[in-house]
Amino acid sequence: NIVKYTFLFELLGFIALCPYFIATGVSQPVWAAILHTISAFCTAGFSIYPDNLMQFQSDIYVNVVIMALSIAGAMGFIMMTDISRWITRKKYKISFTTKVIIVITGSLASWGTLHLFFCEDSIQSMPVGERLMVSLFQSISAMTTVGYNTIDASQMVPISMLILTISMYIGASPSGTGGGLKSTTLSALYAYTKNVLGMRKDISLYGNIIPQYRITSALATTLFYTFILFVGIYLIGLFEPNDADFLKISFEAVSALA
Repeated sequence: NIVKYTFLFELLGFIALCPYFIATGVSQPVWAAILHTISAFCTAGFSIYPDNLMQFQSDIYVNVVIMALSIAGAMGFIMMTDISRWITRKKYKISFTTKVIIVITGSLASWGTLHLFFCEDSIQSMPVGERLMVSLFQSISAMTTVGYNTIDASQMVPISMLILTISMYIGASPSGTGGGLKSTTLSALYAYTKNVLGMRKDISLYGNIIPQYRITSALATTLFYTFILFVGIYLIGLFEPNDADFLKISFEAVSALA
């Protein structure tokens, strides 16, 4: 399934981008389509352009294709298999894991988009439609850990950088191409906290009992992941000039780890 879905999505991405790049006069259109398709699906974030994807800031078509590939890779092969079975088989029910992935992915993308749209000063002068597209693209880029950008991230206000840092920290979903803590780890921690505060014996989420070993794994993963992150931030900060921006150091550390 992994081989099949990888080939399918990367082929579709190439078919979508290559003719468009040729028609719009993009340099090295075939190579650009191949590289950006694979890079987006694998959430690698590599671009052959010195400004990353800033030249496509107002290009709805390229933005949509890159976002679709990034989401497909980041949401994982478990979800792809589940959704394909739901479409092709009668009475097939989507698994609890897929529901969790969809809810958390949608929530993170919406939160980041709304914040950037209304609160990011560097894009407020843009037309409403372009501002919405830029906000959605940057939010999905952080949440999937693909790392593409259509605006200069260094010019963002501190609170926007913090929002994107949190999105990268949580990251993508299990069995996918993205990094981060993972959406299912976050859901397990949420369920654990909710049930402990409610003084309930069984740990459940949306009526589904979560096994204890899943909770233990989520706690251990979060502690170790966060410890490594703080060590990274400390080491970068230690060797940077004293006037270095701490938030930007944290942004780079989270981006590297995720």
